Amino acid sequence: MKKLALALITTSLALMMPAATAANSVVRITAPIHQTFSGEFRNDDLVEKLTPAGQLGRLVFRSVEKNRTWVIDPALVDEILSMTGPYTLATGADTSGTEIALNWMMQLRKVSADNDVVALAYGNPDVRLAKKLAASKAFILSVCLK
Repeated sequence: MKKLALALITTSLALMMPAATAANSVVRITAPIHQTFSGEFRNDDLVEKLTPAGQLGRLVFRSVEKNRTWVIDPALVDEILSMTGPYTLATGADTSGTEIALNWMMQLRKVSADNDVVALAYGNPDVRLAKKLAASKAFILSVCLK
């Protein structure tokens, strides 16, 4: 009798639960650094990545949907913002990405609105390496303090 009651309760609870919604997809926007320590861009390769057919462009030039989580490296966003105004190349060549960078930023704002946005650590460092180095530094400090 107890087993039957438990089975009925379990079944009724399962039937009352709402159906699962579509899974939340994660869009990760990261790239290696393109600027030198002085702020000049090494080359104009980032421009190609920002076009609708490029690696970063394909991530943002898509339909607006909810249930997305945008995981974004703020260092990359800073670089792209630098490109929206006058910028220089270390090679001295002419730049061509101001308009493309502006379009990419506007599209990122549009597609990420009403979604969760998570900022990675600035520059998207390798977390495993950072933890490994932090652990060894702690060990070195503990030895030095003895």
